[in-house]
Amino acid sequence: MVQASDRSEVPVLGCLFASGFLGLLGNPEFDNVNRTFVCREFDWEKVRKNMGAVVLYHGEDNPYVPTSKCVELAGKLNTEPKIVKEGGT
Repeated sequence: MVQASDRSEVPVLGCLFASGFLGLLGNPEFDNVNRTFVCREFDWEKVRKNMGAVVLYHGEDNPYVPTSKCVELAGKLNTEPKIVKEGGT
């Protein structure tokens, strides 16, 4: 199913992600809630074209989202994540 937001051509000034991720986390409690959003294809070229400035923060000791998931998202967005020491969640 294509959402209206998937077709949006309206650019945003900036995006801020805190512990952002792609895909499932291997935690059934979170995966059941997030499945409809993270298990889908994104038009990354369109996202990058319309996203403006982007910053990803991730706590190096986040107990729920592995750093590798933040790095994966950062790669799709052509940016470097900002890893926060003892940042937790």
